[in-house]
Amino acid sequence: MTRRHGDTPLNKKKQGFEIVNATSTDDHNGASGAPTSTVTEATETKRSKQAKKVNALRAARSATSSANNKAQAKTQEIWRVKCGAGRVLFADYYRGQGPGVAYPMDQNGTASTSAATSTNKTNPTTGGSRAAKRRRKRKSPGTHSVDNNKSDDGTSVSAAENSEQVTSLKNQDPLAEYLKALDRPLPLAFRIRKHVFLDQLDREKLIKQLELKCSDLVEPVVYSSLLYQSKDSANVTRQTLSSKGVYGTSPLASILTEATSNGLVARQEIVSCLPVMALQVQPGDRVLDLCASPGSKTMQLLESVVTKRYNEEDDGDDGESSYKGRVMANDVNESRLAALSDAVSRSGLPSQLVSRLKYSHADACTYPMKKKLFDKVLTDVPCSGDGTVRKDPLLYKKWNPRTGVALHSLQLKIAWRALHLVKVGGTVCYSTCSLNPVEDEAVVAQLLHHGEGSVELVEWPAHVMPNLIRRPGVRSWRVASLADQDNKDGNESDSSNEREFQLSWHDTYKNALDAGMLDAVPTLWPPVADSKTGEDQDSKSADGIREAPEHFHMERCNRIFPQDQDTGGFFVALLRKTRPLNKNGIRV
Repeated sequence: MTRRHGDTPLNKKKQGFEIVNATSTDDHNGASGAPTSTVTEATETKRSKQAKKVNALRAARSATSSANNKAQAKTQEIWRVKCGAGRVLFADYYRGQGPGVAYPMDQNGTASTSAATSTNKTNPTTGGSRAAKRRRKRKSPGTHSVDNNKSDDGTSVSAAENSEQVTSLKNQDPLAEYLKALDRPLPLAFRIRKHVFLDQLDREKLIKQLELKCSDLVEPVVYSSLLYQSKDSANVTRQTLSSKGVYGTSPLASILTEATSNGLVARQEIVSCLPVMALQVQPGDRVLDLCASPGSKTMQLLESVVTKRYNEEDDGDDGESSYKGRVMANDVNESRLAALSDAVSRSGLPSQLVSRLKYSHADACTYPMKKKLFDKVLTDVPCSGDGTVRKDPLLYKKWNPRTGVALHSLQLKIAWRALHLVKVGGTVCYSTCSLNPVEDEAVVAQLLHHGEGSVELVEWPAHVMPNLIRRPGVRSWRVASLADQDNKDGNESDSSNEREFQLSWHDTYKNALDAGMLDAVPTLWPPVADSKTGEDQDSKSADGIREAPEHFHMERCNRIFPQDQDTGGFFVALLRKTRPLNKNGIRV
């Protein structure tokens, strides 16, 4: 299931229509001399009955149309899952984004594989989208010169050698490693907890147990001694370690079960640990986890924030505690908040930590301002979750570009509110478990643009996991929709099933509107106006796609590719508030 991080669902279209009661203020009498009040009451009664009938008919039609649309959408989703259309669309979408989004780029900004270098030599074909051009290039990769029997340096090559080159180029795909990684199950991962109340001897004993009894199954990752992952040769996953799995009776299973209940271990994925580590919270900080559910990051924050109080000074919270540091866990959904509280109680964390955790039940988009702003805000927003397909393959099969597009506005509102809630000099960590740029860089670029110099992107802390492979953010991206979902007005679609494999690419907001793209908003594209000079700028990449301004330093965003270190896909951006924000909101 798509992981929801505790914020509001998408706004749904209101059913029915508002009845406007017409009230007359005109005292003019008719020619017949009839009393004004009698005429007015009769007229108002008649109009009211007519309005009620019209509204009832409209509501019935709207409900019927909504039910039909939901049934049709469900049918299309089932069809996409069974025929594999979601996987095809997913691959076409990320391949069409170009280098940097799901596969790395070299120093020249092109794909860092021989495939990209080879396809760049092909003769350009006019007409069609970039994705269509790439498909044509893959179909005829040998046409990179007038004489196909000559190599790049002008020397002749045999027909057999030329055929081998053509076959090699056909088999090369810059996205191949990424897609191959997604087809592998996600390895088992866990984190050894570290906080001031944890006995160092207990932690050392656990590490020694893992070394002696489980070294053939798990090992620490190269970038952190407290993060463990199963070895490639072991094929240990959550499923195989369960009671019914092949490793269900192994020493590893019993060790982790005991260590988890004792609060020594957190069963947390590698990429899920990154936002808190990057945020660099300090002991005694006041931190807001704006979209806290399901709570693994909330508990990780507690471990870093809470510390002993060495004097009697009040920290501004309550004053009666001998500990300082505070985490506020927020979620708009009351049931998810209750589940989070239950998870904390089962975590084995000591009461000293748990006592410094408070809960709030509020819409993250309109979270109430506090007299004392927070030192740090963690904003792990609701997202499409396409970086988690390794643990939930159904997301892969159901994938649809509209999911990320529809969530973009919500993500932007939450992140903008987070910047208001952090103090000047404080940091907001914006993260998603998606590599879709409309959920990642598109949101960050708009925050920088509307911040008007009050917000800046900061680099990943150099001392935090320096061996972790992080890819830079991108300045340009593309916006797409499903071809069969364009130009929909609630009526049944007349498109064929074949169109459900096709993407429509939109270079500008105007083009998207003209094509009838659903959920299109201007903020999906890089901002046009320069926030520093106020002048319009239209910087474009070599492919003619609009770019975010260079002074935004989008390269400071962090992309985690599954193929790099056998993890899930993830995005992290650190934003520092340099001065108070303007009072104007972001229109989305």
